[in-house]
Amino acid sequence: MGYLELEAAIRADFGKEMAKLSQDCAAEVARIGEESRQAGMQAADRIVGQAGRKAVLTRRQIAGMASHEAMLRVNTEKNRLIEAVFADARAAILSASDKEKSDFLHTLARDGDTLPGKKRILIDRNHFKLLHGLKGIETVESEIGDFGIVIESHDGLMRIDNRMDTLLENARAGLRPQVNRILFG
Repeated sequence: MGYLELEAAIRADFGKEMAKLSQDCAAEVARIGEESRQAGMQAADRIVGQAGRKAVLTRRQIAGMASHEAMLRVNTEKNRLIEAVFADARAAILSASDKEKSDFLHTLARDGDTLPGKKRILIDRNHFKLLHGLKGIETVESEIGDFGIVIESHDGLMRIDNRMDTLLENARAGLRPQVNRILFG
């Protein structure tokens, strides 16, 4: 084998190696390209999935906030209506006839029967004339500031506050659920 034949054989082997290397290189580039494409698709799917979950959570959050706001508005309106019932009750008592007011004051005065000994009833000057005929009880005109009466033991140690604001406030806690049930079922 001469120099030319050896050179031709080397070139042929080199050509085969170059073709194989080129083929291997193309296959490696294709594999890397496919892996990159798959990694890109997975990253895109992951980003889309996260965005989808975030969108669902945001939608739920918005719906929850809207529901909460609506509930607050409904409860505020319910409370306003319930308070209106108590305000109407107060107005009805204050606009009652003098006879009805007198009867009401006499009923309140009977609470004094629970106090021992002599008693004193304090009543606002505006309503003093409505409470009369109470035997054994001192009735005193006073600035109690509301319709109703305050009953005291003569020594002032015991006191029953039967003014309208106090009576309504005491009744409000117990009657509020009933008023709510009547108004809203």
